[in-house]
Amino acid sequence: EEEEWDTQIEIDEQKPWKVWKITEVASLDVAGTEGTSMGLVYGDGVSKRELPRLKMPGLLWERAPCEKSDLIGEVYHRLMERAEIDRWYDGFALGIAVFCFTSFYAITRYSKDVNGSEPNDQIVMYLLDKAFAWTGLWMMG
Repeated sequence: EEEEWDTQIEIDEQKPWKVWKITEVASLDVAGTEGTSMGLVYGDGVSKRELPRLKMPGLLWERAPCEKSDLIGEVYHRLMERAEIDRWYDGFALGIAVFCFTSFYAITRYSKDVNGSEPNDQIVMYLLDKAFAWTGLWMMG
């Protein structure tokens, strides 16, 4: 059975394989009603400026930047794009966590009821101001 399969598939090893990956295209407008969209082309086994010869209505090919035009470059581009989004979420979550921690520390360190000498009416203006300043220092450093 395997021998039959091997004889049925003829692969020309003289012609190199070309693998294309097209990104940045949300949908294809075959009817031509939404306008033209640009497809960013990444490829393996292709020359630096080569583009697919496939013609599709409403889709123009644009070659990826030369230094990142292979498939590994596409993965790197996708990871860095996602990291740019995640960086804001992580910074916000860590900022809130540090602010909660420094608020707890300032209140337990300086509040009259716990350990310090400041009355409870100073928690909002004095103690949380310390926590806000410590959080800002941490985020700048």
